Amino acid sequence: MATDRLASLAIFLFLAVLAGYPSIAGEPKSPNAWRFNPAIGLEGQASIVNQQGDRLDAECGNGGGPALILTPAQAKPIVTERTTLTFSIDGTAYNVEFQCSADGVTCVTFGFPSPDVIKGLQMGNTVEIKAKEAPVTSFSLTSSNKAIARLAPCLQ
Repeated sequence: MATDRLASLAIFLFLAVLAGYPSIAGEPKSPNAWRFNPAIGLEGQASIVNQQGDRLDAECGNGGGPALILTPAQAKPIVTERTTLTFSIDGTAYNVEFQCSADGVTCVTFGFPSPDVIKGLQMGNTVEIKAKEAPVTSFSLTSSNKAIARLAPCLQ
């Protein structure tokens, strides 16, 4: 009887700790924190959610190479077609081709993003994303290197 209670208490404590730390499950536990989830994509997924709830993911896909996915928190369509988004990483601008969903809410890189963009995302401090010179969103790149580096199989 005491053993059953002890086992129940241990399970309860484990679940309580797990609930308090959602990053164990791979989800960002707070805005502006990069996380890595090995269960998503071919080699896992590095992701961040900013204060506005916008999300930026990096994963292996795109025929074995890296892919970037931009998903705004609110249904605010960026564009509804193939487009160029400008990633300004610490002031250096990179044009990245994206294909957006029919509703314009989710955009995925069209082809491989350049190695310079990936390296910038790993080594920079902030990225500001624009569509046709209009600001779309921005993300902190603090701790991004640790998360994105785990995608090494498709970054080579």
